[in-house]
Amino acid sequence: MIQKKSKIYHSISTMNSLDGGLSKAVLGMLDNPKKYMSIISKKKNTDLSYISKKFKGEKILQNEISFFFSRKLTKSINYNNKNEILIHSHGIWRPYDNLICNFAYKNNIPYIIQPHGMLEPWSLNQKSFKKKIALKLFQLRNLSNAEAFVATSKMEYKNLRKLKIKKPIAIIPNGIFKPPRIKKKKNNKVIQILFLSRIHPKKGILNLLNVLSKIKLNNWHLRIVGTGEKKYLNFILKKIKNLKIEKKVTYVGPLDDKKKYTEYFKSDIFVLPSFSENFGLVVPEALSCGLPVITSNKTPWKDLDKFKCGWCIPNKDESLKKVLIKFLNLKKDKRQKLSKNAKSFSKNFFWKKIHKKFDALYYWLLTKRKKPNFVYLK
Repeated sequence: MIQKKSKIYHSISTMNSLDGGLSKAVLGMLDNPKKYMSIISKKKNTDLSYISKKFKGEKILQNEISFFFSRKLTKSINYNNKNEILIHSHGIWRPYDNLICNFAYKNNIPYIIQPHGMLEPWSLNQKSFKKKIALKLFQLRNLSNAEAFVATSKMEYKNLRKLKIKKPIAIIPNGIFKPPRIKKKKNNKVIQILFLSRIHPKKGILNLLNVLSKIKLNNWHLRIVGTGEKKYLNFILKKIKNLKIEKKVTYVGPLDDKKKYTEYFKSDIFVLPSFSENFGLVVPEALSCGLPVITSNKTPWKDLDKFKCGWCIPNKDESLKKVLIKFLNLKKDKRQKLSKNAKSFSKNFFWKKIHKKFDALYYWLLTKRKKPNFVYLK
């Protein structure tokens, strides 16, 4: 669909394995078999080894201060017909994000903004004073000059519209890679519960610990994978001791992707009781490894109940306790059925399907022909 001479520049301020879901999402987009992708990122925070060796596009690294004087970027832009160029900007709050939007606007290059949850209500309420200043100084201008937006869920789409964004919005979920082949290691006598995410108040880890401490059943063990700010991490580790569940909880720490999948495959259920998620990449990852998922209705995963592969519940301790007890009491054949459903549902998020949607979006924006049915004008 995309013309051979067309070029899509993906812009992200940091690109490395420690940057979490955002870098991982962009990594998947760059894995598109089509040969029209380029990556623009900050030199300081980018690990080129993180990008797949299969990626044959340009890798343009910027020094933030000298952004407007980058010969490599300017040369690349000028080499192509500007009518066949599109910049896909990931994130909005960092100074780098402002620079790329300014660069695109001043050079008459259309650009897409994908906020990746950074305009969700919960996110806007964090450091709200600074964000209000940023909105007035440059962000409202950047938002209004964008050609279109990408939301990862209907929930994020609705929240963008509440901010009076009137530009076209495409709803395209983040994709996942097929899980590696790892032999499952399970102890059927003890249900392995997995929490794999950033250790942050937003993720609901404290609620999970409080709930588990009140469950009288002894057939469970919680594994916590991830890291966070030192102060909050220490608070959580101390809380585990105070709740007297240290023998039933293992803090694993941060892991690379390969080792993360080992954790998925040794677990029986995945729990993410977040207070806000625009998507939550770990959810389809867990599903693809056969893990039923428990998450909150503050995430866009209501279909878990519909496809019988998990529960999307009110963000209340009592609701979480009830569904955890239900799972812990399930017979093996019922858990296996949930696992089978999880794998089946996860196939909707494999990158092969998601790439086709982005191809269709880029084609429409560059040609104004064949508007995809997942693009909403109002």
